[in-house]
Amino acid sequence: MEPHYRNSALENSKLEVGWVANRGIHLQNAYDVNQIPLASRLHAAQLAVTGGGTSSLRPYPFPSPIGQVTEWAHTGDSIYHSLQAMFSNKFQNNSMLQVAYTFSKNLGDTTFGYVGTGTSSQTIPTTGQSRPVDFDRRHVLSATLIYYLPGLTKSNALVRQVAGGWESNTIVNYASGMR
Repeated sequence: MEPHYRNSALENSKLEVGWVANRGIHLQNAYDVNQIPLASRLHAAQLAVTGGGTSSLRPYPFPSPIGQVTEWAHTGDSIYHSLQAMFSNKFQNNSMLQVAYTFSKNLGDTTFGYVGTGTSSQTIPTTGQSRPVDFDRRHVLSATLIYYLPGLTKSNALVRQVAGGWESNTIVNYASGMR
């Protein structure tokens, strides 16, 4: 026996739920290979307080303006998991409401923005150090409402053409910030 949904809210409604995952390997990384070694950083901080130069502590002792040496490599790794849900409902006059929500987590050891000399990491990455990437958004909500106004079919032609058949749209988006 088939369920009877005629003239009910469920007849014009749809709910979709899905799990999405993605893994990125060999992503572009950039990091500074001319950083002061970890064992010398306390000494560098003391020199900085007293006004001394720290360039001699770097592997490549260039003058201060050229202190950074950026190395590009394809060693980046990322993983993305998300639960996505979307509800849509058509109601009178073909008007429609749609709400979509995504709960996700995006981890990696690189950035997906422009990788250039200004985006190099201050630490040389080591394998297995995943952290939330710079565009990780845990919660994303989007809602759309399209409301068709009456067509005024019983009015005269001028009123139908000028005031009938308009639609009103609303879109609301929300995304949580980086964790």
